[in-house]
Formats: sequence, structure tokens, C-alpha cells
Amino acid sequence: MEFVLTPEEAQSTAQAVIKHLESEKYKVTVEIGVRDDIPFRPTISAVKSGMSRYIEAQSVPQYTQGVRDLVHRAGVEKFYCEIYIAVAMSASLSGHFLNELSRDGVGLILVDSQGLVSIHRPAMNPALQVSPDPTLKLGRLKTQVREAVKRFNAGERKAALQEMCEIVEGETGRLVKKLAKKAWVSTSEAAIEKMDWSRRIDLAASTTGYTGGHSPIVDDKLKQDLHSFRGARNLIDHAANAAGEKKRQTQFAERMCMGPRLAGELLSLQAKVV
Repeated sequence: MEFVLTPEEAQSTAQAVIKHLESEKYKVTVEIGVRDDIPFRPTISAVKSGMSRYIEAQSVPQYTQGVRDLVHRAGVEKFYCEIYIAVAMSASLSGHFLNELSRDGVGLILVDSQGLVSIHRPAMNPALQVSPDPTLKLGRLKTQVREAVKRFNAGERKAALQEMCEIVEGETGRLVKKLAKKAWVSTSEAAIEKMDWSRRIDLAASTTGYTGGHSPIVDDKLKQDLHSFRGARNLIDHAANAAGEKKRQTQFAERMCMGPRLAGELLSLQAKVV
């Protein structure tokens, strides 16, 4: 592939990255615009399974304005992509440069003297970033939920979503056990212990299981949301084919957005059972 915009000093780095991407079955093009209305033309554009990687090869590490503008646009419009800067392993990397990349979710690729490519810092995919409502009242769950969201945004999506599922399932269990302890429902705590998550959701929303004039504390909408969120485990366990991976990853993010809200709602409901 021929370069026109890429400085000669950075072309060997670019070639090594292209070779690596092609070995990973990416479709690679060089120095083309991301979109007609985006003037920046990264050194390398690569696509696989609906996900794009935009890589700027450099001889001297710089968080250039062109890369900044692309990062901003991708964040605003939630592009399903990853953005990287690629440099030689021998390049001098300042702490300021690394902090800026980390802050904005830009990845860093290093190429050694033998042409071997390694991802020093993975990029964040703007379409998969989760931002829970900052006004959510999460009480004792605040730190745990924030850590799970942080892990998800850093790329540990399956593990973080699994953790969020466990948080919401646990709070569902605490709610129905409290309903039994306070005699809001006729089901015993011992019987609840044997129930799975689905049955506990149904119990909390039951129109026939409550006693003493109490109404179901979980309404139909919350019941549907909890069952929908419970289905996240099927996403985690299901191995999608290449064509379906983008949809699956997007669904990961949608479910992860639900998790903190559901945890907060369950905490609030627990406080009402007295």
C-alpha cells in the first residue's frame, strides 16, 4: 500500500500494523476519510465484524488535533469503533501524552524493531460506553456498581455484566426475603431460598401472593425490566457468530445501562418494606 499523507519515518510502523491487522482478517485501507463530513484521514482504517479501527501511525507520539476531533465526533455520535495511535517501541512516551490517551479512551499500539505489534493500551469503543444517571441513589451499592461500570467501559464487558447481574439478582433476593420476614407475602423465607431469580421476580410482582392488604411492591414495568435484564446472562453465555457480534456487544451495553437503575430501584423498594 502506498502512502501520501503519512511521513516516511512512520511508514514502517504503519506497514507492520497493516500486516498485523490483515493477519487478524481485517479489511484494511489507508489514508481515506472516515466519512464525507469528517475531513480527518487516519493512516489506517480497518473493519471486521462491523467494528472499525482507526489508527494514526506516527514517528513522534502526539495527540494531534485530527485525532482529537475524531475522538470527539465518535463520542458524540457513538461510533462503533476503536481509535489508536501507533508508534515504534523505542519512541519516547511522556506521562502527559499517556494520560491524555487514557482520559479520552484512545488506544496505543507499539511496534518493535522486528515489526511485532502489541496493543499497549486498548481503546474504548464509544458505542459501548455506559454512563449511568449520576443522580441515582445507590447507597451501600455505590462503590460496587461504579467499579463494575468502570470495568465494563475499560473493555471487561462480559465479566462486568456478569457482576452487575449478580448485584441485581442479590437485591431481588433481599427484597423478597424482606417481604416474607415482614409478612407482606404468604410465602415463607425457606421457600424463597429455594426459588430461582425468575420466580423471585414473579413473587415480588404477584397480584395474589401479598397479605394484610399490601399491594405488589414491584409494578408490571419493573417486573418486565427485571426479566429483560435477567436475560443478559443468555447474552454472556451465547457465542455469537462474526455477523452477530456487533449486535451482541451493543446489547451488552444496553443491559449494562439497565443494571445500576434496577439496583437503585430495588434498594428503594427494600426501604419501603417495614
